[in-house]
Amino acid sequence: RHSSGRSTVVDLFDSDQKLNFPSALKILLLLGATLLLAVLALTVRDRWHRLRWLGMSAVFAFLTLDEMTYMHQRLSDGLHHVFDTSGPLKFAWVLIYLPLLAVLMVV
Repeated sequence: RHSSGRSTVVDLFDSDQKLNFPSALKILLLLGATLLLAVLALTVRDRWHRLRWLGMSAVFAFLTLDEMTYMHQRLSDGLHHVFDTSGPLKFAWVLIYLPLLAVLMVV
């Protein structure tokens, strides 16, 4: 009995687990960054700079949504079953996110 209680406490702080303290903190930090970037965008007068800050806020909003909904894991599982990925592509979500990153780098 003592080991199962200890396991529960350890799971609450295990960064590899979902729905625990580290994952909640990560979501709160991403949400905070999203809001701060949006506020910064609203304070900038130059239109071009405002759009850049709003774009960064949108990227962080997407990352927050991805982290909250485990979207990358669902994508990875689906792509793994369709394309039978393994090895370096075990986490198949990179097949979708890398092109998105390339587009962001150009913009």
